[in-house]
Amino acid sequence: MSPTRLRRADAAALLAGLAGLTLWLSLTDAFYRYLRPTMRPWLVAAGVFVAGLALATAVTAWRESRRDGAVSARPSVAGWLLVVPLVIALSTDPGALGAFAVRQQAGGYVPVGDFDLDAHLRSHTWGGQVPSLQLHQFLAAAKDDDEQRLLADTTVRLTGFVVHDRGADGGPDPDGGFTLARLMIGCCAGDASGLLVAVRGHDGPRPDEEAWVEVTGRFDPALTAAQPQDAIAGSVPVLAVSSLRHVDEPREPYEYPS
Repeated sequence: MSPTRLRRADAAALLAGLAGLTLWLSLTDAFYRYLRPTMRPWLVAAGVFVAGLALATAVTAWRESRRDGAVSARPSVAGWLLVVPLVIALSTDPGALGAFAVRQQAGGYVPVGDFDLDAHLRSHTWGGQVPSLQLHQFLAAAKDDDEQRLLADTTVRLTGFVVHDRGADGGPDPDGGFTLARLMIGCCAGDASGLLVAVRGHDGPRPDEEAWVEVTGRFDPALTAAQPQDAIAGSVPVLAVSSLRHVDEPREPYEYPS
């Protein structure tokens, strides 16, 4: 037997660690940093399967250890290096993708599909409260000629994180504007696309980058048409803000296509 072969008992321990990490990820809110909610059952099933494989491997190792004349492989240092990714995953808190991921993209996300703003407002407005829109819904309405007028006449509430606009010299925008952003994922964080709304008219101090805020305001078609072609804020819809408040990062930081 090769002296570098991973022992069954060690393999069982590594599989058990992998199963534990998978189940922890799938059953806590950390799941939402990596996958969309519909993927949760599949991740739970994968964790259960790996746990069963770990148990079967442990039983086989136990039987081999009791067999007369069984030869045990020596511990493999190289094999145990497989535990390093598990330790890193458990000891770090990377958080959800943010401003850096947004800046790696050439421009704003162009929504596809239809969004009926009028029907949404009728079903999501109660007692005069300002209706909330997801960023991809706001973008879809702002890019639809038939929806723009209604959007411009309606005060809406958007939630996202702050991305600081850049001036011509690469520094902060001297006008104090910023971009409200979210990331949309179809399957996992690896396919994230930026959702960007330019916020203008805020009189108070500009929020810190990556701070989560809730802004209330109206779509401004004139300011949108006058937007400079900036990598972050150029050619994206403008929200003329009427109020802003800081909020905690939501449980589900990403948005998902309908």
